[in-house]
Amino acid sequence: MEGYASDREQIESLKKWWKENGKVLIVALALGFGAIFGGKAWVDYKNSQAESAALEFEQLLEELKQKNNQAVVERGNHIIDTFPKTPYAALAALALAKIKVEEGDYVSAREKLQWILDHARQPDMLLTARMRLAKVMITQGEAAQAVTLLDAVDPENFLSSYEEIKGDAYLATGEHDKARLAYKKAFDAASSGMPSQELQMKLDDLGSD
Repeated sequence: MEGYASDREQIESLKKWWKENGKVLIVALALGFGAIFGGKAWVDYKNSQAESAALEFEQLLEELKQKNNQAVVERGNHIIDTFPKTPYAALAALALAKIKVEEGDYVSAREKLQWILDHARQPDMLLTARMRLAKVMITQGEAAQAVTLLDAVDPENFLSSYEEIKGDAYLATGEHDKARLAYKKAFDAASSGMPSQELQMKLDDLGSD
């Protein structure tokens, strides 16, 4: 999810997922924990938590659009602390990490991205957080560690982005052959055969094999 536009796209995808699967998920949870909480009470609680978190995140998106970073940070931390088991907590952490990177506060950005890796359950969110953490690590001079972080999981539909970031990491360590190979893999895996101009430039800068 690069930039605000793609963040908004993921929110819309999340809303669609919740609309289609939320009730089933709530019922499954109720079956597992009903003996402790009581079926209806547990369902009502989970539904209320999700709705409250969604409303809070809608406000966060508006504040993000208005570039009100202080409000975003405050509301984002509130969502994480109050609704940690909802998907919106991970999305809030992603938004906070983005702001911290823009501010040059890489330590805080890494903390938020690591929180996602430790707590989120949505595969796409986990992969997105891993990619962004790898980028921060490259910026902080930990390019080799970034490659290890990316290699630890199957990138699934994120193969092009994963390989491009790996190419950046190899380039940072001076391993130009590995960088070229990673960029070529990213180029070949680009969706609809339309790699970004930036990726094309990276390949051009390294020259042909």
